[in-house]
Order: sequence, then structure tokens, then C-alpha cells
Amino acid sequence: SRIKYFKGEIFVPLGSARNLALSKCNGSWIAFLDSDDLRDSHFILDQITALSGKENGVFGYGFVTEFLQDSSLIKKVEPQRQNVCSEKFVFDKLLKGNFIYFSSFVLSRQALNFVENFKVEYKQAEDYELLLRLASKFKAVQTGYVYYRLHAKNLSKIQTSDLHIESLDILKNYLVFKEAKISFSLHFAKLGLTYFRNKKYIDFIKFGRKRNYKFRYFFVGLG
Repeated sequence: SRIKYFKGEIFVPLGSARNLALSKCNGSWIAFLDSDDLRDSHFILDQITALSGKENGVFGYGFVTEFLQDSSLIKKVEPQRQNVCSEKFVFDKLLKGNFIYFSSFVLSRQALNFVENFKVEYKQAEDYELLLRLASKFKAVQTGYVYYRLHAKNLSKIQTSDLHIESLDILKNYLVFKEAKISFSLHFAKLGLTYFRNKKYIDFIKFGRKRNYKFRYFFVGLG
């Protein structure tokens, strides 16, 4: 009786789908669990206990163990101490790359009053964009355990070009930070290599011109 199931009428990108899910939530805390991942049975309790009473602590993420699709054995992780991370630590680390597995992510409903919902234009990096906005304002707690399933259909592995393009679009808003400059350069270089492997040189040039990204962005992190 405590479980409610909702199905969208049409297929929509991840950002829109997650916003639809948020519109159905009426609790104080929100957590996402993607269909191919697993949580420790005490994960939610560990997160809420850690976050409750923490000043400026409105979101948390867990310790993650990856496991293979064809493996029935999940490696047990050693107990780790709870980490209370400052805004600057998490924000700086996120600027270097998205290290938070979304199935280990828990946030306060209150936080959405400050940062709003997911950006619907993103198909792959909607979580990264939201996490950056959260980390620029709030502290985070790391506790609890999540298991991330590796398989051939992981979208993050299939749609790598989309991920690089969206990461560039997100990071261009943070280029005042050195960490963001370096990360921007790496995404731009990796995207270029993807185009070159597929012999789409002209498409890459057009992509750069359309967004006013010049070749110097390969080296912007060195400036």
C-alpha cells in the first residue's frame, strides 16, 4: 500500500522523465534508483540518518561497488566512515568530472526550492548539471552502499558523444574555475577523437563553429 507505480504516456528524455517523477513525490526526501542498479537494504536509512540534523546538508551520495551483468557475486565492500563533505570539496571534484553515481543520490525536497528541477534539454548529463548546482550551494554527506551494474547497454557507454556534448554545454558556464577549464578541454578532445574515428571531420568543424568552440579549447585548461 505504500508503493505507487506511475507510467508515462509517452517516451521522454531523462531530464523530463525525472521531473515527471518529482511531480509525483510528496515526501521530504527523494532518491532515485535506476532499473539496473541495487542498494544495500539500509541505504535509505543510513542516508536520512546522516543528513538529518546536518546544517546545510541537503543531499547525499553513497559508496559504490561496480559489478558485472553476468556475475551473481557482488563484492562486499569494507565498512567506511561517513564523510561530511564541504561545498567546495564536492563542487571542485564535480568540476573535474561527475563522480557521483545517480542511484546513490538522495536529496531534500527543500533543496529543489533553491535549484529547481532537472534541465529537460539534457538526455545524458541531466544529473551532472543538477549536481553541480547543488554542490555550489550545499554540503553533502557520503554514506551507505550502492551496487552499479555494468553491462553492454549502459547508456553512459553507448551515448558517449552526447555525454561529451552536454558536458561541454554545462561546463562552459563554469570556465572561471581552473578545474572546469581542464575538464572542458578533455571533453572537447575526446569528442574530437570520436568524430575523427568515424571520419566525420567536417561534422566536428561544423559542431565547433556552431557553438563558437575554437581549436584553442583543446588547450584552454593549460592557460
